[in-house]
Amino acid sequence: DIAEYSLLYEIRGKNSNLKPFLLSAHFDVVPTGNLSRWKYPPFDGHSDGQFIYARGTLDDKGSVFTMMEALKEYLNVHGQPSRTFYIGLTHDEEVGRAGAMGIAKYLSKQPFGHDGQFEFVLDEGTIILEEAFPTLHNPIAIIGVAEKGYMTIEYSISLPPGHSSMPTAPTAIGILARAVDKLESTLQPSQFGRGPEISLLHSITPYLKFPLRLALSNIWLFGYLIQLALAQKPGTNALQRTTSAVTLISGGEKENILPTSAS
Repeated sequence: DIAEYSLLYEIRGKNSNLKPFLLSAHFDVVPTGNLSRWKYPPFDGHSDGQFIYARGTLDDKGSVFTMMEALKEYLNVHGQPSRTFYIGLTHDEEVGRAGAMGIAKYLSKQPFGHDGQFEFVLDEGTIILEEAFPTLHNPIAIIGVAEKGYMTIEYSISLPPGHSSMPTAPTAIGILARAVDKLESTLQPSQFGRGPEISLLHSITPYLKFPLRLALSNIWLFGYLIQLALAQKPGTNALQRTTSAVTLISGGEKENILPTSAS
């Protein structure tokens, strides 16, 4: 174990000349939120025969379970693999990084082949999607080959105190609301055609119906229209541009007191 609760498994292969690879996932979960909105209790792991309902089934205990089940099945059927590989499971992906940092620190000290690198690293990624694009009825499993960066920005407004019967204009909350509105209404420029999304679209084109198949077969001509179409769904919109989302907001203490701050 690493950092008390994170786990690292080494499955040693027969051929030490082959560079190892790393599979990783995490078993901690985000809070349950409003319990009344759950169809079944979030930690019961209820199965209706088609789906399992529980907090973390997708993010990311499903990956943990499938990795370990696949490992058990492989060893039972095939025995020792040719190539050494590792499975890293962390306990604090949602709230910290001690587990991942501990695993990385340990692995950095291991002699891996000629250049000290893994053959590949496979982390949690996208899922198998159904009806991800108009007229596409085949399920698609998207292989992630790149990852966006991530940044947290805090907007903070501070104003003198006052009474709601004699308000200043605008209030701290009003100023913040305008900033939030501007942020959400201003899209970042599309980067369509500059990333791996082109390979994805080429792969699914044969399974689409006319006229979408025609458009994706001639991206050089219909590129702008495709950009507009991708922007209509959150999942496909995120493929082509930097996105932003307001997730936490606070301000005000009492109904008749002007807020001295908002963030």
